[in-house]
Amino acid sequence: MKTKLFFAGAFYLMSLLNIIDWYVFWYQNENLALKSFKLLKIKYLDRFPRIIRPLFEYNPQPIAIILIFLLSFSAYVFFNEKRTIYKLLGITSCIFVLQFIFSIM
Repeated sequence: MKTKLFFAGAFYLMSLLNIIDWYVFWYQNENLALKSFKLLKIKYLDRFPRIIRPLFEYNPQPIAIILIFLLSFSAYVFFNEKRTIYKLLGITSCIFVLQFIFSIM
């Protein structure tokens, strides 16, 4: 069970960093975001190495779909634990899943 918790935590952290990265980038380039979302997305994609860029440049984003599945696994693992902190992590995992679902619409 500890292995599942480790992977659930790693998946949770990956998706949290993805969300934080997007919001920080958005607020640093808010003027560009309000003028042209296409230019903002091009500038956002230029930050990534070419090997992982395809995960972010297509619509719907493959990374969002992958993270939906990983976060669903994390939520399942977290909800099966008895401690309250894991229940809170499970709830926030579900919120992140909803955000990624909204982002691919």
